[in-house]
Parts: sequence; structure tokens; C-alpha cells
Amino acid sequence: METETYSQDTSHIFLMVQGDMLWSKAYATLPPSAAKILFLFLAKVQYPYKETKHYTTEFKFPYSEAKRYGIGPKTFYNSIQRLKRHGFIEQTQKGWVRGTFKAESMYKLSDRWRYFEILTSPRTDEPAVTSPGNSSGDHHPQGEAVNF
Repeated sequence: METETYSQDTSHIFLMVQGDMLWSKAYATLPPSAAKILFLFLAKVQYPYKETKHYTTEFKFPYSEAKRYGIGPKTFYNSIQRLKRHGFIEQTQKGWVRGTFKAESMYKLSDRWRYFEILTSPRTDEPAVTSPGNSSGDHHPQGEAVNF
């Protein structure tokens, strides 16, 4: 499947966001800076989320653009990593600089955030194993159920 590169003037946009994304564990556990960047990324792609192009359109968001929004380099890097881990974006090209040659990182939106809770939940398909307990009734870790 061929991806499309998209750029536009984002000074006058209307942003509609999926409710299930806003109420997801993936979004709820994002730090505020990553959530801010996510909305800036969503503004880059102006296709409805049910259209294939919403997830195949590549866009760039260089640090120079993040800087205009008051986002520092370390915060920007950490936010990008978090957005990838939480399943909101995929990095399709890693930026690089060699002398006077430069390539910018490219991204696309992802809906892997829908599986974030499943992938980050502790396994519950194995029975709890109880260690020999103490009968004194105190709250010592011995005797509590442990999942391996």
C-alpha cells in the first residue's frame, strides 16, 4: 500500500476526536506534553478516522515546529517515544543529519492505541499461587496470592 505525504496550512482547522480514544487507558496515561503533541499530530491529518488515508498519510513534525509550541528537545523526544509506545503514532522515517544533508523524521497515525490496555495488563490467565502463610493475621507478604 502506498502512503501519501500531506501538508497543509493548519491555521484554520477543525479537529474532531474519537471519544473512545479520549477515554482510553492509552490516552489517560499519556503525560500532558505527549497529549499536546498528539493533538498537533491529529491536526496534520485531516481525513476522517474511518478512512484508510487517516492512517496511511505520512507527515513531518520537526523539532523546529515543536519549539514554536514551547516544547523542548528532551520533552519532544520523550513524548514521541511515549506516543509510539502507546500506539498513537508510527515513525516511518528516522531523521538524520550528515554535514549539510538533512532528512526529517516522518510519522503516521496509528490505531494500535486500541490494544494498549490488553498489551499492558498483567496476565490473568494463570492461576494464583499461594505461598505458605503465617497465621498471625498481620499483613506480611507471606500467604498472599502471587501471580507468576
